[in-house]
Amino acid sequence: MEFSDQQVCAWTEQLERFLLKRLGSRVLARDIAHEATMRLLEAARGGYPPEEPRSWLFRIARNLAVDEVRRNLPCPLGLEATGLLSGARPPVPAPSWKLGPRELPHGRMLELLPAAVSSLPEHYQRLIRAHYHDGVSCEGMAQRERLSVANVKVRLFRARRRLRRWLVAAARNPQDQA
Repeated sequence: MEFSDQQVCAWTEQLERFLLKRLGSRVLARDIAHEATMRLLEAARGGYPPEEPRSWLFRIARNLAVDEVRRNLPCPLGLEATGLLSGARPPVPAPSWKLGPRELPHGRMLELLPAAVSSLPEHYQRLIRAHYHDGVSCEGMAQRERLSVANVKVRLFRARRRLRRWLVAAARNPQDQA
């Protein structure tokens, strides 16, 4: 989709208002809006204009705002951050996963995950490890395994479904899986 300079100016003004409501800083909102607009113009100049430029612009700006907020936090969010927050807030519960009828604590799930992955057939193990451990994209795995991208996505879905079933069984019968 093509867009005009007037549209870009209007979108940038809308973006500044959007960011100001969320960030509370006019200067920061303006900086992020301009950065997002520059990225849109660079993408268009580079021959890769987004199909929906306004939506793309807002998504990029939101991501930039999240990055900026995270950069300015005193520490990564977690249990340590609750002590830094002002006001009386209830403690943050330890993360857990709802699996079947029980909740499995995050730490316990991380302990069980290697055994769960080992229970998968070898071709599923390769895909899970390549995608989640090595960060290989579906396209890269398709080339590596000589499969179609759609086939890789289906296999990843099936592998994740098997992992979930194994973890649900572990949550139901914790002594059997340990």
